[in-house]
Amino acid sequence: MEIVKFKKLKDNNYLLTFDDESMIKLYDDVIVHFNLLVNKKIDNKKLSEIMKYNAELESYYKAIKYINKKLRSKLEIIKYLEKNYDKKTIIKTINKLEIDGYLNDILFTSAYINSELNLTLNGPFKIERELKKLGIEESYIIEELSKIEESVWIERIDKIINKKVKANHNNSLKKLQDKIIYDLGNMGYSKELINEEFKAREIKVDENIVFKEGNKLFNKLSKKYQGSELIYQLKNKLYLKGFTSEEINNYLDNIE
Repeated sequence: MEIVKFKKLKDNNYLLTFDDESMIKLYDDVIVHFNLLVNKKIDNKKLSEIMKYNAELESYYKAIKYINKKLRSKLEIIKYLEKNYDKKTIIKTINKLEIDGYLNDILFTSAYINSELNLTLNGPFKIERELKKLGIEESYIIEELSKIEESVWIERIDKIINKKVKANHNNSLKKLQDKIIYDLGNMGYSKELINEEFKAREIKVDENIVFKEGNKLFNKLSKKYQGSELIYQLKNKLYLKGFTSEEINNYLDNIE
């Protein structure tokens, strides 16, 4: 089998046509490596070597292109390449990427944490969970997170609490506190730090909120219930909204 034609394509690729009219696409680096401009006669064994070398280059170039869009962890690259390449090719690609400085899980961890600090309000536990999903070793994560002062997390908790208070102005104090604690836990903050911040500050809600919510419920429930049953239903609904017995009784005393 002999190469009879080279046709340049995009992305440093060439289309090679053989004398039997079969065609293959190769990177220019492959053509140079095997000196195909001169050694145009190829047997099946040589063709197999050429295609293997081309696949390794293709894997490497695709990985770099993937990394250039966004910094990636080693696991992300492996999963990305697994769609099209065998294990040996992937291992060679990963090794070359690490040697050439394109892949470094320690630097990735640092960059990921900085991005989380700048673009989100997520806490350390959630950041740790997400990094583990990306295949980052726990020791890398702990080392990088330990560089962050506790005051940074406290400031973020305060910011979250302030946002939640403004966004949930129709809730009772208890319901608001429960919601904030639940949300902070989901966002990756420790119970200890959350409790410390709640002790250190006083969260206030509209003093008239029980009357506002009570009146809404009264207008709705009074269409269906009357007398003691209305009072029972009203007390129950207000309790479910997180109001204390004292707040509920105070409201009922006023409307009665």
